Amino acid sequence: MALTATIYNFDVELADTDRHVYESLTLRVTSSTMTAYASVGITDRFEIGGALPFARLSIEGQRISVYRGETFLQASGSAPASGVADAAVRAKYTFVNARDGGAAILAEVRLPTGDEENLLGSGSAGFRLIGIGALERGPLMLSGN
Repeated sequence: MALTATIYNFDVELADTDRHVYESLTLRVTSSTMTAYASVGITDRFEIGGALPFARLSIEGQRISVYRGETFLQASGSAPASGVADAAVRAKYTFVNARDGGAAILAEVRLPTGDEENLLGSGSAGFRLIGIGALERGPLMLSGN
């Protein structure tokens, strides 16, 4: 299981100093994701697995206008969403498995299981291929994807 939380704040301010008009737009996006994942080794070199994320998303925003020193709330709103996000199915093959390092290739398919309209999913399947490597020398280890 893995848990991540992210908060984004966006502020935009516009001004027309000749007319004494100032506009402000504030948008706050909060996201929390808990991912359940599992993998199993089929052989010493081949592994399959999957990940199922559960996401909670909240968007809040407001638009404020200041005209000749008077502040007016033009609009405000919020929209929460939660549920299953896009799931992933993975397969990894280790083609170098040495005492001082190794190399593998991972293929991942993203399944459109999340609700696209509520920003919990992409709405389409995706695929990626990742190279994985590690090298160990004494107390140091270098690894990368």
